[in-house]
Amino acid sequence: NFFTGGNSAVAVFFLISGYVLSVSPLHALHSLEPARIGEYLGSALFRRWVRLFLPVLATTFGWMTTWHVFDIKSNNPVSKQPESSYSHELWVFYRDFKAYSFIFNEGYWNGYNDHLWSIPLEFRGSVLVWMILLAISRFTPSVRLILEAGLTLYLILIVDGWYCACFIIGLMLCELDMLVEKDCVPA
Repeated sequence: NFFTGGNSAVAVFFLISGYVLSVSPLHALHSLEPARIGEYLGSALFRRWVRLFLPVLATTFGWMTTWHVFDIKSNNPVSKQPESSYSHELWVFYRDFKAYSFIFNEGYWNGYNDHLWSIPLEFRGSVLVWMILLAISRFTPSVRLILEAGLTLYLILIVDGWYCACFIIGLMLCELDMLVEKDCVPA
């Protein structure tokens, strides 16, 4: 079961993403330069949507175009079927992509490539990590770790936010690694 479906690999990827997204802001926190956190987070948030959704836009647009130019379609019986004309397809594509890439639109999947289900979750997890880092930046490392652990338990046990919990565990592991490097792990 571990090697089929890729679901466990996505969870590991979310955990690694939480770790990587936390490195620069945590370096600023640990070097006592909290003003740099705001600079980093503002820049990172602006770039994140572009990095995640621009490749999706390009590849799904190409796939959608092949339906009408080369008459190439998916043989999957549950996949999205082409519209009657290319101009109508462009409108449907625009409408679907707009809904798919909007951060607050829960449960909307990309009808042109269902393998991209994790991209909106990746974006939401990134924003969550940065929001949490900004919110807890004034606390001591011990309090931050307690809050991160408590939030992880809340996300897993109460609200079923498994993917958010993976990001927060990555954040917590990054913080612990930095504390171990500095030899000041809280007791």
